[in-house]
Amino acid sequence: MYRPFKRRRQIRRAIQRRHSPSQKNTADIVLRGDKYVIRVGDIELFYSSIGQHAKPRQTYDFAALAVAAISMAKNIEVDLDFPITSSMSDRLHDIARVYGVWTTSGLSPLRVRPTHVEQPTGQSDTSSTGIICFSGGLDSLSAAVEAKERYDLRDALLIAGADYDSADDPAFIELRTRVERLTDFLGLNLKIIATNFHMRGIHWGMTHGFNLGASLHFCEENHGFGIFAQDYTWFEEQYRGLWGNYGNLPILLSTDGFGIKTLGADKTRMEKLQHVADYDSRLLSNLSVCFSDKSSGGNCGKCFKCLITRVGLINTDVSEQDVFQATPDLIKAFNDTEMIDDLDGLRGRMVRCADMAYNMPDGALRDAVNKLLDRMTAHHLKVAR
Repeated sequence: MYRPFKRRRQIRRAIQRRHSPSQKNTADIVLRGDKYVIRVGDIELFYSSIGQHAKPRQTYDFAALAVAAISMAKNIEVDLDFPITSSMSDRLHDIARVYGVWTTSGLSPLRVRPTHVEQPTGQSDTSSTGIICFSGGLDSLSAAVEAKERYDLRDALLIAGADYDSADDPAFIELRTRVERLTDFLGLNLKIIATNFHMRGIHWGMTHGFNLGASLHFCEENHGFGIFAQDYTWFEEQYRGLWGNYGNLPILLSTDGFGIKTLGADKTRMEKLQHVADYDSRLLSNLSVCFSDKSSGGNCGKCFKCLITRVGLINTDVSEQDVFQATPDLIKAFNDTEMIDDLDGLRGRMVRCADMAYNMPDGALRDAVNKLLDRMTAHHLKVAR
């Protein structure tokens, strides 16, 4: 379709979403075996802790964040028919205010009305300890290393149903094996929860941060705070644009009883690789980089994310063959990299290229990266017209 007409249609839809919801529903939560099942109309979203029995709770703040994602992604007005804390009720107002100006990103205004607001009776005895979302990727690995040095961090949280469909997916099982090696090395207890958030198609790009927040709040009975990693530095975010775990998102996800922090906003991707290598380069041999082929785990070595990570590993003591399934010639791979039309994704790639070029010595490889950045810049100007 001719681009201007497509954009006009997107604008019309965004305006329609701003003015009226597509439907109105009530959200409730039920225990179904070991799962907490959140129901919004015909949408069912579950969270469960693998290896632990589910039981009724006093409040369900984690579910409120999941419903917020559903409301904005599906343009649904929702009454919450389960108790949440007064602090989470305040956060929902804040989310509505902030995300109300981001509806052009494909989201609708938040329309969630709490009907049962309660004051928490107290905190857990373990409120000083933290838990970190840990995917085994570079961002979360660097954040875990930093968190070990800065906080009382004892547990790492792996989410089944985020990048892969379920805990039974062979690729997830392979990922879990690598994550277990990393958490054992770091001295962290690995906890696993399962959800079908990603499978429900809830605008993953802009709302996966709410899944991280919901998953951390799911663990709040045994922890005082949660952490997730930041993808971009604060200055990279200014160009990258809106993304699902934007730097200020923790403010909107935190409550008085359970704070959420992010780590990594002070380091570029190349700096994170060096950070982990300085701590112990052996960690990098179990790094999880890409999900280009979800039929199996592992790192393809050919996608853009793998390519930029391979460049970073050149400055470490880790062999590429220890991390990647294939290691094709980097210069040729950068020269053959195809352009993408998604502006946000394109800006993200441009940020990564600029980071690589800045941290590389002069030579043919740096020239190939700069050439790719030039092609991306020209393509960005073309797409943005």
